[in-house]
Amino acid sequence: MMPLLLLAVLAQPLQPPPTPRLGVAVTVDSPTAGPVVGLAGDVVVRAEVVGDVVAVAGNVVLEAGAHVHGDVVVVGGRVQGEGQVGGRIVGLALSSEPVSQLAAPEGRRLWVGVALLRLGVLLVAASLLLLAAPRLVRRAGEPVQRQPLRTTGAGVAMLVLWLAVVILAVAAAARGGTVVLLGGLALLLAAKGVGVMAVAWVLARVAAPALPLRWRGEMARTNLLLALLVAGSLLPVVGSLLWLATNLVGIGGVTVVLFERLRWPHWLPLWAKLRILPR
Repeated sequence: MMPLLLLAVLAQPLQPPPTPRLGVAVTVDSPTAGPVVGLAGDVVVRAEVVGDVVAVAGNVVLEAGAHVHGDVVVVGGRVQGEGQVGGRIVGLALSSEPVSQLAAPEGRRLWVGVALLRLGVLLVAASLLLLAAPRLVRRAGEPVQRQPLRTTGAGVAMLVLWLAVVILAVAAAARGGTVVLLGGLALLLAAKGVGVMAVAWVLARVAAPALPLRWRGEMARTNLLLALLVAGSLLPVVGSLLWLATNLVGIGGVTVVLFERLRWPHWLPLWAKLRILPR
């Protein structure tokens, strides 16, 4: 049945995908070829889309009559509506809430379960990372402790650069846009994981004198502070800001360490070295 529907759609003239514009909502009212990309704005689908639908810092709204024959990818938003999706729904929330809409009362139980699962996965991953690569976590934590403001600036710059590169790659790839985005997300998640762990390591190091003796070990205190960060991220409004700040600082620490490992290539402007590198 699906091949017949797809052939019927392909028989109709398809509109080209709208040009992505920052902060502008994208609406699909007629059969359109993918990928359809929204940047810091919602993507509203009311018709057929032969390809993928991607929303960065926005929601994907699938209204009645919407049918996406590819994947729906959301970064920092939600998937809403009753439309159909032929492929996968992939999402990365910037806050502590899942990508799917959980406003209904019964959805709160799922939200609590997801939060607990998230905490457990983070603690296990943190323990494994600290066991397998303790020097990596410590090195990423050093610039965070030494110069937190400049490290945060490096994190913001790297996140903006990553976002621009991924958006251009997805928009330019008529096919395989989802693969490009997922690859970019994998790199971001790797940097984010090490960075968040580094922030927890720094906070734990500062708080160590005030902790009970049994919690002063490196792994115990780091996991404790990581659990407190995750718990704080669940708070309304403030939690999202806390988690965003933690991610920016952590990614900044990883960025500084990365450039230090690359020994600052000759093409890097001198002002960038002076602004980010410690003296």
